[in-house]
Amino acid sequence: MKSIVSKVIIASNLGRKNFKATARDFFHITWTRIYLVIFIFLNLIAWILAHLLKINVDQDLIFLHYNIIFGRDWIGQTGMVYLWPLMGLGLIFLNLAVVLGLYKKYKVLTQILLVAAATSNVIIILALYSLYLVNFVSIN
Repeated sequence: MKSIVSKVIIASNLGRKNFKATARDFFHITWTRIYLVIFIFLNLIAWILAHLLKINVDQDLIFLHYNIIFGRDWIGQTGMVYLWPLMGLGLIFLNLAVVLGLYKKYKVLTQILLVAAATSNVIIILALYSLYLVNFVSIN
């Protein structure tokens, strides 16, 4: 039984010779361009929200995570709020790398991975909004 890594390497068929051709073919597909525009838009919103959080905090520390059981459980420097959109950007690049290798053979799987990348960026935007609520809105 082959390991998953070797199956991905075999399925990807990305040698040095055909990488440029594969990338060119992949990025000329209409739905790929639509997903790229969505990724750029969602990640840009995440970066803007993170920046707005950082500039509106008047302290050195910010609450970076809230848990319903433990409450505010992760406190850090205000610059650490940029970790959320950075994770979103990393997920986009990781999913694009995997999709580049798989799209010729597994077209449905590539759609699922691209939707997962967009969904993860929406979740990151919601996480940044919840950070805004935890840090600036007091419910009495």
